[in-house]
Amino acid sequence: MVAASQTIGTSGGRITAAAQGETYVISVPAGDFTAPTQVTVYAPTDLSAIKAIAGIEIVFSDPSTGAPLPGTTLPTPITVAVNAPDVAKGDVVEVFNGTGFVTYAGSYTTTAGSATIEMTADPTFAVAPPAQAAAPGSPSVPGATSIDTGEPFLGEEIVAGAAAAAGLVAVGAALSLRRRRSA
Repeated sequence: MVAASQTIGTSGGRITAAAQGETYVISVPAGDFTAPTQVTVYAPTDLSAIKAIAGIEIVFSDPSTGAPLPGTTLPTPITVAVNAPDVAKGDVVEVFNGTGFVTYAGSYTTTAGSATIEMTADPTFAVAPPAQAAAPGSPSVPGATSIDTGEPFLGEEIVAGAAAAAGLVAVGAALSLRRRRSA
């Protein structure tokens, strides 16, 4: 579902959009684009299968042809604010890597009601609660760490994370299909 689409020039700009109870603010610094670039914001239609709280997909394209600009890397991070009432401090931002969702390695913060993400390429993001224990008594995985504490992951957290990742892959595929159908 397209939440907003706007051409941003070399002087930068800001896009504000709302969909399904979420609001998005995308701030593009001056000089990030060397030519006018269409920035399209897609809101996910259903994140319940992956237990995500919020999500957003951002696509950069050529405004005259509509062709996506694959591999676009920006010199200065764009700031993306995703505001959704169920986002909580400590939630995790994940990014679709082409085959599934993985924890975003870039800079982000989550607070009550908001996730703020710095990005340098056009991604698909999901905001999800940290993995919860699913089956008591599962063994630890030696050497594995969590992104929040550095403490060893328990087996049940890995199982829960794998289940969430599988669901996120399905949502990513659905988002891509919807984007292709609406193009």
